[in-house]
Amino acid sequence: MRLRITFYVGRQACSGYIELHEEERLSDFLNGRFAKRHDSNDGFIKISDAAMTLQDNSKERLPEAIINRSAIQLMAIQEGDMARGLGAKPGPKSYPFVEKSPVLVRLHMQEFSVIGYMHCVAGQKTENLLEEKTMFIPLTQVKMLTPDMATWWKTPFAAVNREKITILSEADALSV
Repeated sequence: MRLRITFYVGRQACSGYIELHEEERLSDFLNGRFAKRHDSNDGFIKISDAAMTLQDNSKERLPEAIINRSAIQLMAIQEGDMARGLGAKPGPKSYPFVEKSPVLVRLHMQEFSVIGYMHCVAGQKTENLLEEKTMFIPLTQVKMLTPDMATWWKTPFAAVNREKITILSEADALSV
Protein backbone atom coordinates (compact mmCIF):
# COMPACT_ATOMS: atom_id res chain seq x y z
CA MET A 1 0.00 0.00 0.00
CA ARG A 2 1.33 3.43 -0.93
CA LEU A 3 0.66 5.97 1.80
CA ARG A 4 1.23 9.74 1.93
CA ILE A 5 2.92 10.90 5.13
CA THR A 6 4.43 14.13 6.45
CA PHE A 7 7.52 13.85 8.63
CA TYR A 8 8.63 16.75 10.82
CA VAL A 9 12.33 17.13 11.58
CA GLY A 10 12.99 20.31 13.53
CA ARG A 11 11.41 23.19 11.63
CA GLN A 12 11.54 21.27 8.37
CA ALA A 13 8.87 19.00 6.92
CA CYS A 14 9.08 16.27 4.32
CA SER A 15 5.90 14.98 2.70
CA GLY A 16 5.93 11.99 0.43
CA TYR A 17 4.97 8.36 0.02
CA ILE A 18 6.06 5.27 1.90
CA GLU A 19 5.27 1.68 1.00
CA LEU A 20 3.53 -0.58 3.51
CA HIS A 21 3.34 -4.31 3.02
CA GLU A 22 -0.05 -6.01 3.01
CA GLU A 23 -1.44 -6.17 6.57
CA GLU A 24 1.36 -3.95 7.93
CA ARG A 25 0.22 -1.24 10.32
CA LEU A 26 1.81 2.19 10.12
CA SER A 27 2.91 2.16 13.78
CA ASP A 28 4.61 -1.23 13.24
CA PHE A 29 6.39 0.15 10.15
CA LEU A 30 7.65 3.20 12.07
CA ASN A 31 8.85 1.07 14.97
CA GLY A 32 10.41 -1.61 12.75
CA ARG A 33 8.15 -4.39 14.09
CA PHE A 34 6.91 -6.13 10.95
CA ALA A 35 8.35 -9.63 10.61
CA LYS A 36 7.63 -9.94 6.85
CA ARG A 37 9.67 -6.83 5.97
CA HIS A 38 12.92 -7.73 4.20
CA ASP A 39 13.96 -4.22 3.20
CA SER A 40 15.33 -3.16 6.57
CA ASN A 41 17.12 0.13 6.24
CA ASP A 42 18.95 0.36 9.57
CA GLY A 43 17.11 3.30 11.01
CA PHE A 44 16.21 5.18 7.83
CA ILE A 45 12.89 5.60 6.02
CA LYS A 46 12.73 5.91 2.25
CA ILE A 47 10.20 8.40 0.86
CA SER A 48 9.23 8.74 -2.79
CA ASP A 49 7.86 11.86 -4.52
CA ALA A 50 9.15 13.96 -1.64
CA ALA A 51 8.31 17.60 -1.08
CA MET A 52 10.57 19.36 1.42
CA THR A 53 9.62 22.53 3.27
CA LEU A 54 12.82 24.03 4.65
CA GLN A 55 13.32 26.34 7.64
CA ASP A 56 13.14 29.44 5.45
CA ASN A 57 9.78 28.16 4.06
CA SER A 58 11.32 27.48 0.66
CA LYS A 59 10.16 24.29 -1.07
CA GLU A 60 12.18 21.59 -2.77
CA ARG A 61 10.91 18.58 -4.75
CA LEU A 62 12.89 15.35 -4.74
CA PRO A 63 12.12 12.08 -6.52
CA GLU A 64 13.32 10.23 -3.41
CA ALA A 65 14.53 11.11 0.08
CA ILE A 66 15.77 9.09 3.03
CA ILE A 67 15.07 10.29 6.57
CA ASN A 68 16.80 9.17 9.74
CA ARG A 69 14.09 7.78 12.07
CA SER A 70 15.76 9.11 15.20
CA ALA A 71 15.71 12.69 13.83
CA ILE A 72 11.94 12.64 13.28
CA GLN A 73 9.97 14.53 15.92
CA LEU A 74 6.61 13.40 14.67
CA MET A 75 4.80 12.22 11.58
CA ALA A 76 1.23 12.85 10.52
CA ILE A 77 -1.23 11.47 8.02
CA GLN A 78 -4.38 13.05 6.63
CA GLU A 79 -6.20 9.99 5.33
CA GLY A 80 -7.20 6.45 6.21
CA ASP A 81 -9.46 4.50 8.54
CA MET A 82 -7.64 5.10 11.80
CA ALA A 83 -10.08 3.02 13.83
CA ARG A 84 -8.54 -0.15 12.41
CA GLY A 85 -4.95 0.95 12.21
CA LEU A 86 -3.43 1.71 8.86
CA GLY A 87 -2.60 -1.40 6.90
CA ALA A 88 -4.66 -3.73 9.07
CA LYS A 89 -7.12 -6.12 7.47
CA PRO A 90 -10.75 -5.03 7.25
CA GLY A 91 -13.29 -7.17 9.09
CA PRO A 92 -13.05 -8.84 12.49
CA LYS A 93 -9.96 -8.10 14.54
CA SER A 94 -7.40 -10.87 14.42
CA TYR A 95 -5.95 -12.64 17.45
CA PRO A 96 -4.32 -11.44 19.63
CA PHE A 97 -6.48 -8.32 19.79
CA VAL A 98 -5.89 -6.15 22.85
CA GLU A 99 -8.61 -3.68 23.76
CA LYS A 100 -7.35 -0.22 24.64
CA SER A 101 -8.95 2.91 26.04
CA PRO A 102 -8.23 6.40 24.69
CA VAL A 103 -6.62 8.88 27.10
CA LEU A 104 -6.44 12.55 26.12
CA VAL A 105 -2.89 13.88 26.49
CA ARG A 106 -0.96 17.06 25.86
CA LEU A 107 2.63 16.64 24.62
CA HIS A 108 5.28 19.29 24.24
CA MET A 109 8.40 18.93 22.13
CA GLN A 110 11.07 21.43 21.22
CA GLU A 111 9.22 22.57 18.07
CA PHE A 112 5.62 21.38 18.56
CA SER A 113 2.74 21.10 20.98
CA VAL A 114 0.37 18.21 20.38
CA ILE A 115 -2.98 17.22 21.85
CA GLY A 116 -4.44 13.81 21.07
CA TYR A 117 -5.45 10.42 22.36
CA MET A 118 -2.94 7.81 23.50
CA HIS A 119 -4.39 4.32 23.75
CA CYS A 120 -3.72 2.36 26.94
CA VAL A 121 -4.55 -1.21 27.92
CA ALA A 122 -6.48 -1.76 31.18
CA GLY A 123 -4.43 -0.58 34.16
CA GLN A 124 -1.79 1.10 32.02
CA LYS A 125 -0.89 4.74 32.58
CA THR A 126 0.26 7.13 29.86
CA GLU A 127 3.66 7.39 31.51
CA ASN A 128 4.08 3.62 31.02
CA LEU A 129 3.98 4.19 27.25
CA LEU A 130 7.10 6.32 27.59
CA GLU A 131 8.91 3.36 29.15
CA GLU A 132 8.25 1.04 26.20
CA LYS A 133 11.06 0.27 23.78
CA THR A 134 9.21 1.51 20.70
CA MET A 135 10.49 4.73 19.20
CA PHE A 136 7.12 6.13 18.06
CA ILE A 137 3.95 6.49 20.13
CA PRO A 138 0.73 6.57 18.08
CA LEU A 139 -1.92 9.21 18.73
CA THR A 140 -5.41 9.66 17.26
CA GLN A 141 -7.66 12.71 16.83
CA VAL A 142 -4.62 14.97 16.99
CA LYS A 143 -4.33 18.76 17.07
CA MET A 144 -0.84 20.16 16.45
CA LEU A 145 0.42 23.66 17.10
CA THR A 146 2.73 24.71 14.27
CA PRO A 147 6.33 25.72 15.04
CA ASP A 148 5.51 29.39 14.37
CA MET A 149 2.88 29.07 17.17
CA ALA A 150 0.34 30.68 14.83
CA THR A 151 -2.12 27.89 14.02
CA TRP A 152 -3.48 24.59 15.24
CA TRP A 153 -4.24 21.96 12.63
CA LYS A 154 -5.92 18.59 12.89
CA THR A 155 -4.93 15.13 11.72
CA PRO A 156 -6.67 11.81 12.42
CA PHE A 157 -3.36 10.06 13.20
CA ALA A 158 0.13 11.08 14.24
CA ALA A 159 3.09 9.25 15.72
CA VAL A 160 5.44 11.06 18.10
CA ASN A 161 9.07 10.12 18.69
CA ARG A 162 9.05 9.44 22.43
CA GLU A 163 12.70 10.59 22.71
CA LYS A 164 11.62 14.07 21.51
CA ILE A 165 8.87 14.54 24.13
CA THR A 166 9.85 17.13 26.74
CA ILE A 167 6.56 17.28 28.70
CA LEU A 168 3.61 14.87 28.81
CA SER A 169 0.43 15.48 30.77
CA GLU A 170 -3.02 14.05 30.72
CA ALA A 171 -5.50 16.63 29.49
CA ASP A 172 -9.05 17.45 30.40
CA ALA A 173 -11.34 17.59 27.36
CA LEU A 174 -12.76 20.88 28.65
CA SER A 175 -9.31 22.51 28.74
CA VAL A 176 -8.46 21.62 25.14
